[in-house]
Amino acid sequence: AARLRDVIIVGVLLAAVTLLHQFTNAVSPTQIALHDFYRRLYYLPILYAAFRFGSLGGLVTALASVLLFAPHAIVSLGGFFGGSIDNLFEIVMYVVIGGLFGRLRDHEERRTRDLMQVSRKLEDAYRVLEERAMQLISIQDYTQSIVRSVTSGVITVGPDGSVATLNPAAERMLGTPEDLVVAPTMRSVFKAHGGLS
Repeated sequence: AARLRDVIIVGVLLAAVTLLHQFTNAVSPTQIALHDFYRRLYYLPILYAAFRFGSLGGLVTALASVLLFAPHAIVSLGGFFGGSIDNLFEIVMYVVIGGLFGRLRDHEERRTRDLMQVSRKLEDAYRVLEERAMQLISIQDYTQSIVRSVTSGVITVGPDGSVATLNPAAERMLGTPEDLVVAPTMRSVFKAHGGLS
């Protein structure tokens, strides 16, 4: 429905500009100036089509503008090689503008599609990481509950030598609660008990 609406808008714009040309005589300087203005109005449907349909829409509408403007340019405005080559230049510009603007729109659409795909992949990766994190937390809780229930003293140490956890049996052996021991290094914990060799 939206595409059909856009096609109708382009068609109406092309028809309106062409009718303005047809019903304005090119005999007085004022009317010739109007024709100069009218031929530039063809850029409206060309740009709109390029924006809505990409390079193909821009080029098709540009060619339709050429076909609608060329007969009037030949008959009423002195042709393409008359007093000036403005009419020929305008026709070339219709095609160039339609193609370039449409190509820019295609490039942006491709880029947006790629970004959406990357975004979806990142969301999927985040979901997987979140699930893994939940699994690790569950495993950590399970492991801690086992370590806390062991009757022997268990101390876990980080890679830098700092105490990460103590189980209740280790707290009793050291005579120090876990919250006072966690983070210092192993050497400082056992310093009062003769140190580590």
